[in-house]
Amino acid sequence: MDKLLKGAGGTLSLLTYDSTGALGDVDGTNAPDLVTVVDSAGTTVTTPTGVRNSTGNYSAPIPVTYTTLDTFGVTWHWTNGVSRTSGFEVVAGVLFSVAEFRAFDPALVSTVTYPYQRVVDIREAVEERFSSCAGVSFTRRGTRDYLDGNGMSSILASWPRIARVVSVKIDGIAQTASDFKGYDTGRLEHTAGVFSSGFQNIEVLYEHGYDPPPFPIVEAAKRYGRELIVKGAFDDMSSATSIQTELGLMRISQPSEGKVGIPEVDAVLADYGHSALVG
Repeated sequence: MDKLLKGAGGTLSLLTYDSTGALGDVDGTNAPDLVTVVDSAGTTVTTPTGVRNSTGNYSAPIPVTYTTLDTFGVTWHWTNGVSRTSGFEVVAGVLFSVAEFRAFDPALVSTVTYPYQRVVDIREAVEERFSSCAGVSFTRRGTRDYLDGNGMSSILASWPRIARVVSVKIDGIAQTASDFKGYDTGRLEHTAGVFSSGFQNIEVLYEHGYDPPPFPIVEAAKRYGRELIVKGAFDDMSSATSIQTELGLMRISQPSEGKVGIPEVDAVLADYGHSALVG
């Protein structure tokens, strides 16, 4: 999913293909008739003007007024009745800039071998992998949870390290956001009442994650990103668990649940992961 920085705006892109896998137009040379952007609650927030840049290549601008950290769905409509969907996320920051990544290793400098978009894609893959492994986001993001009320003053959100509660609804009724407090453990507290019992009757949008990310995490992220983009995800030994050399049998660390397969990187993830926060 595309990521846009909070308050920076940007351009959404959509590529469409024909039955042969080549870029193909949806409705001749027509631009999208309507582009609809909705937030994670399904509320329409804007309808930017879609543009056809070339065959099968469309775009739409997102204004700098987007400052809410959240995920957004996009529907592209054409006058012939065909539509396509995409999405994007507004975040407060990233683990590293493209320039910082290229400076990490001279092998990454070439914009021909490693184009800008390829580096961005790798960075997003690293961010998602790190979050999955550690159980915490290392960049500030927004999440809308639908939780079960328990009749008590606190419930557990999906993500830890809650930085700010943006909005809350209980049984469909909007609440005062300042009456709620989030904690590093992921606990969400109602300071002026209780969360009434029910099934997914609590809707909460909150910001969570590190901001800025810890320096050891940033360095570990660049190292893991380099492994993915330069060596192609651990070269041709990705399925090996050991290798016999003249020095004896060597065990090779492998990616697994909660680990990326690089011992130094996995150690850093363990130091800053959710279990470390709870501890």
